[in-house]
Amino acid sequence: FISEGKARADRLAASAWTVPVPDVSTEARLSHEFSHQSARMLRRQFGLTWDTARSIVHMCPDCQCLTPIPQTGVNPRGEKALQIWQTDVTHIAEFGKQKDVHVSWFNLSRQLSTTQP
Repeated sequence: FISEGKARADRLAASAWTVPVPDVSTEARLSHEFSHQSARMLRRQFGLTWDTARSIVHMCPDCQCLTPIPQTGVNPRGEKALQIWQTDVTHIAEFGKQKDVHVSWFNLSRQLSTTQP
């Protein structure tokens, strides 16, 4: 008698708890809103394309202040406007432990600067 009542209660509760499952990109967006995963993590977890995962992260207003847009090719350096430097790191094995040489080029005056860390 008790097992029949439990089975009936389980059937009634199961129908009440059924929730429609959203599509994958909606599920990924909701997951990102809750835990703010990176685009790489969204891609792995939900099997999204790179473009879809990146668009979810870029559309999030909370993540906009955390992830700056990367600048490619030119590193801003200097204290005044239009002081744009190009920077490269060269590895020279003969220098031993300090084998990294930082080479910076100031575009306006064509000044070349090299430093070792």
